[in-house]
Amino acid sequence: QRSINVRPTFEGYSNLGSTYFILRRFDEAVAAYEQAARFEHADFRTHGNLAKAYYWSGRREEADESFRLAIEMGERTIAAAPRSPDVMILLAHYLVMAGETERSLEMLDRAMRLRQDDAHYAYLAGLIHSQLGAREAALDWLESATRGGYSLAEIRNTIELDGLRDEPRFRALLDAGTQQSRP
Repeated sequence: QRSINVRPTFEGYSNLGSTYFILRRFDEAVAAYEQAARFEHADFRTHGNLAKAYYWSGRREEADESFRLAIEMGERTIAAAPRSPDVMILLAHYLVMAGETERSLEMLDRAMRLRQDDAHYAYLAGLIHSQLGAREAALDWLESATRGGYSLAEIRNTIELDGLRDEPRFRALLDAGTQQSRP
C-alpha cells in the first residue's frame, strides 16, 4: 500500500491484490486487481486473478466475464507461442473455474506433457482436480507436488483446496509437513 501511495504501478496493485487474496480479503483484492487491470501491460494473468477475486467474493457474473477475457487473452498467447506450458496450466485453472471441464482437462494434459516433473504444475493439477470434485486425483497430485518440494504453506492457504480439508489424506499431508519442519 505504501508503494502505491508513493507511485501507483501495475506491480504494486497486482502484489497488493495477491496479498489481499491470500488473506481472503476478497473485496479488497478485487479493488486492487481492478486497478492493476487498468494498466496497459495487464495480461491474461491479471484478468485471471481479478476473476478469481470476483468469484470468491461472490460476484459470479463479473467473475464469468473476467474469466472469459483471461481465457481469450491466454488463447491468443498460446496461438502466438504454441509451446507455452506456463500459459496452458493457468488457462486450465481459469477454464475449470469458468465451468469448462473438458477444455480445462485438455489444456492441463497439454501442459503436463511439457512439464511432467514440475512440482508447481502438480500443485495446479491438484487444485484443478479439487475444483472438479475429483478428490483422489487432487490428493495424488498434491502429494506429488510436496514430494517435489512444493510449499505446504501455500497448499495450506489455498482457498480452492478448502473442499479437501476434511479428507484424512489431506490432513496427513499437511501434518507430515509440520512434523518434518520441527527440530
